[in-house]
Amino acid sequence: MFNELQEKPNTLRPFLIILLNGIILTVVTLPHTFKEIKYISTTVVVFFIFTFLICGSVIIEWVMLSVLLYFIISLLSPAISNFRIVFSVAGFSWVPIILKTISFATLVLITGEVFEPVGLRVLVPNLDHDVAVALLNQVEPFLIWQFVLLYFGVKALLKSERRVAPLLIVSIIFVANLTLKTIPSIMTSFL
Repeated sequence: MFNELQEKPNTLRPFLIILLNGIILTVVTLPHTFKEIKYISTTVVVFFIFTFLICGSVIIEWVMLSVLLYFIISLLSPAISNFRIVFSVAGFSWVPIILKTISFATLVLITGEVFEPVGLRVLVPNLDHDVAVALLNQVEPFLIWQFVLLYFGVKALLKSERRVAPLLIVSIIFVANLTLKTIPSIMTSFL
């Protein structure tokens, strides 16, 4: 699939997948958000505001991932000069995230409660270190799956038989992604 994206990059489908991800999150969590907000003037306005915020944040994350990926790949392989190809590869790596969102939405609809995903923290339940807890909360099977797909996409982009360069690129992006997602948790733990 990633080889086909080099010849004919497609950014509309990943955009729609990521947009659907944000809309599903908004629809599922909105009733629970209304319980927390006492005075709501217009439900439709609040829905569109939440949809804009959630969809905007996931699209910004996709763009940041694509820009970082493009920057690193272009350093290693000057042959990759089309940002649209990298953008579509990064977008299609979001398929596991939409599956996570659908499973999250299903659990919320079944239980009627919004819960905080705990990631790999489940493996170490008695951990007291705030930074380690924040890191393990962010690492989950769907995120690992996303980066495995990203690895295969980078490998196809580089047209490399070697595994080291794509693995190094994806590892750098994984650490950057994890760092950016963990900083808010770490900062609030010190308050």
